[in-house]
Amino acid sequence: MGGRARLRSLCLALWLFAPPALAAEDAAVAALQQVVGGDFDGDVMSRRDKVAFTDAKTPAVGDCSCTLRRDSWDLDEDLVVVSAWQLVDIRRLSPSQETARVRFHVVAKASRPSAEASHGILSRLQRITLPEEPFDQTVTYKIRLRDGQWRLIDPPRPRVALAPLLTRLRGALAFRTDEAARAKQQNAPRREKMAQLYGAYLQFQIAELEYAALSITPP
Repeated sequence: MGGRARLRSLCLALWLFAPPALAAEDAAVAALQQVVGGDFDGDVMSRRDKVAFTDAKTPAVGDCSCTLRRDSWDLDEDLVVVSAWQLVDIRRLSPSQETARVRFHVVAKASRPSAEASHGILSRLQRITLPEEPFDQTVTYKIRLRDGQWRLIDPPRPRVALAPLLTRLRGALAFRTDEAARAKQQNAPRREKMAQLYGAYLQFQIAELEYAALSITPP
């Protein structure tokens, strides 16, 4: 047997006889990376089949630490805006339970009040708020083996990068700008004014995120 063939056989043997705990940890980390990495990239479907929920109570609207009790989300919801994330550690509690700590660098928060808590149409739109200074936040994720798959249990609301959120807001601004132009051509002044107001609000939110981007230190 040649050297390359022996190396392949050795690698295969190591893979076949790898401790189950290591394989389980790899699968748990993969589930975590799919959810956290997908959230960061703005993939609103990345949580599908990778999250599960208990009967834990959900905090009030606007609290971005609360659980999002769905396996999909949208970029106009309550979100935490971050510039980076890093897996700090993962701890195995049992063959079917692990916890992971993830550190995020928070640069802004996007929140959308409920209709009952807001007054006026524009006040119901997503609002970007900036902290006094960007800060690091460590979040603990519970990972459990359920139905043969590793799932994140009661995960917090998504931590999303600036880029996908800016893309959504700029797309919405372009839509409102076109809508105002169409309304003007159709001699519909009220609809034109509403589109302009929406556009002005979106421009302000975009400016907030662009300002937040200035706080990010280049690698």
